[in-house]
Amino acid sequence: MVYDKSQNALPYENDGSDTADKSAAYDAGGAKSEAAETYAGEDAFEIKGLTFSYDGNKNILENLDLKIKKNRVSVLLGANGCGKTTLFNLMSKGIYPDGGSILLEGKDIDDLTRKEFARRVAIVHQNNLIPPDISVRSLVSYGRTPYLNFFQTAGTQLDIEAINRAMEVTHIKEYEN
Repeated sequence: MVYDKSQNALPYENDGSDTADKSAAYDAGGAKSEAAETYAGEDAFEIKGLTFSYDGNKNILENLDLKIKKNRVSVLLGANGCGKTTLFNLMSKGIYPDGGSILLEGKDIDDLTRKEFARRVAIVHQNNLIPPDISVRSLVSYGRTPYLNFFQTAGTQLDIEAINRAMEVTHIKEYEN
């Protein structure tokens, strides 16, 4: 594990060279995208001066600055209690900072609607309660929800391609049923 002198977590970033498919970039909708290739390496998230406290007294995070690049695998490592989950919850709009800002592709996440945010960020928590009779394909298809209308289900060709691509990239296609 990598820590700074105060035992805080430090980010680790990989350029994706260890992934199976390095040749193509895909947009959030799952379509092949030259634009996604063009913006590879730009900031997905930028955190500026982030401060957070659960009780208003003891800061869990204080004046944190961090950049997470697009189209890269990034890992946050740190000791128990150093603020990794708190940071994740702040970045996913589960809790709100006391100070500083969190930018997603240059826009403050506080200014994004839930639907706009959900179209740009997919979240799978470490511990989930999933009914035992749900297929992996069905679970992955939930990622299409922000692209659908109120009573619509994922079923268009674009949805099917996006679901298939997500399963291929994460190497779970063999478990789809």
